[in-house]
Amino acid sequence: MPDSLPEDREKKTATKECRKRQHESGSQTDEDCHSGGSHSCETSARFLEMNAKLDKLLGLFSEMEDLKSRLTVVESENKSLKEAMKFTNEDLEEVKTISTNGRHHEQEH
Repeated sequence: MPDSLPEDREKKTATKECRKRQHESGSQTDEDCHSGGSHSCETSARFLEMNAKLDKLLGLFSEMEDLKSRLTVVESENKSLKEAMKFTNEDLEEVKTISTNGRHHEQEH
């Protein structure tokens, strides 16, 4: 089993993002996070983690819509191909019938 699960990696990433923001901006909240008030940092990390998961889900919904559109096109093409195959088979049967009737007619003469 791997050392870290995807959730663990997301938490670590979120914590790194929190630290990065703390380093970049010296806001009171960030200072609290450095000085032992890690509750706000953990909350920020959780929000970042939740945002990452929501972004992933939104991306999946978009992908699903694209796949639905592609499926509709494929189903339409499939229907057209089936109709073309049906007409081709009917034409072949007609050619066979004409060919068979022509042979019978030639043999009679």
